[in-house]
Amino acid sequence: MAEANVRTNGFHKPLHPLQLASWVVVALDVLTFSIIGIPLIEPDIVKVLISLCFGASVIVLVLAAIKATKCDPADPHIRGQDYGVKVNKEEDEALPYCVQCDSPVFSRSKHCRACNKCVQDFDHHCMWVNNCVGAENYRAFATCIASVAVMTANILVISAYLLIDYFANDEEFEIRWHEHPLFADVAKEVALVPFIFLAVVNLPFFVLDMHLVLLHLFLSWNNVTTYEYIMNKRNTMENETYQAESTKSAGDGKPKLRTLPRCMDWILCANRKRRRKKDEGQKAAEEKAATGSVAESPAVAEAADGAPSAPVVAAPPVAPEAANGEPEDISFAAEGESTNTDDRKTSPDVYGAQA
Repeated sequence: MAEANVRTNGFHKPLHPLQLASWVVVALDVLTFSIIGIPLIEPDIVKVLISLCFGASVIVLVLAAIKATKCDPADPHIRGQDYGVKVNKEEDEALPYCVQCDSPVFSRSKHCRACNKCVQDFDHHCMWVNNCVGAENYRAFATCIASVAVMTANILVISAYLLIDYFANDEEFEIRWHEHPLFADVAKEVALVPFIFLAVVNLPFFVLDMHLVLLHLFLSWNNVTTYEYIMNKRNTMENETYQAESTKSAGDGKPKLRTLPRCMDWILCANRKRRRKKDEGQKAAEEKAATGSVAESPAVAEAADGAPSAPVVAAPPVAPEAANGEPEDISFAAEGESTNTDDRKTSPDVYGAQA
């Protein structure tokens, strides 16, 4: 696999449009709230507390986003020389093998089509940071979404307070408005524009981000990744054994992973059905056009643009399979797909131990 085709981190060009959009939206959010909102807060002690809380959340968000973006979450085996990781021959032979990476990988590593590399403890590919989320940067990603929740909560609460104050204490608000160094000669009605803008923009962000925070708390508690959760739920639904509570997997007596109600995990699976229908249609067209038997053709892993890439085969004794499904969500935008490693990703009895 050519090194030039491998994305090393989220700053690797081309940058994703959603990544650039997030930078612009956060910058406008922070500047608007800092310049217009915070100076109008009364009393001063509340202003200081809000400023400290908001400032801390912004700093943590920026640092966490940079760390999650610049990190290379690749499986250590394909970066062995860089990281100095050594695997003994016996362990190496027992691991799944990725043909694209030309390397053995850990059992929970998956090959991301967008980054064209295996990612250790693959969780999902996030378009907001333009990078895969795995073992190396999962904490940074979790910190990032938590700090977004704190930041947007501050903006929403203060924007609502200032809007109420605008209508309930008209004269007092007007005095504070004209005392602002930028709005001494500006009509107080103009204040409605930034406050309504902040409320409208940050309300959906807060709702979706809190959804993500709760979802990842659930996944962390069950010690599973987003990818493993989606594969588990897909297979339990295909086998018509989906239950809200834990059930027994056939044969082994181990409890299956508890799955969330639809209202809690739609953010992961909303686009999954549409993508799956598209993949099924494309697969049917490819099978129709193929001259050879499907049974005789090698397993094919799809590339990020939908085109078939190199076949995924396994070196004995492990036989990794190519996955037809991938984690995909609207918030952290999973464009990458996992295409290699062990059978657990397609098996309906993926489960996670309670943390």
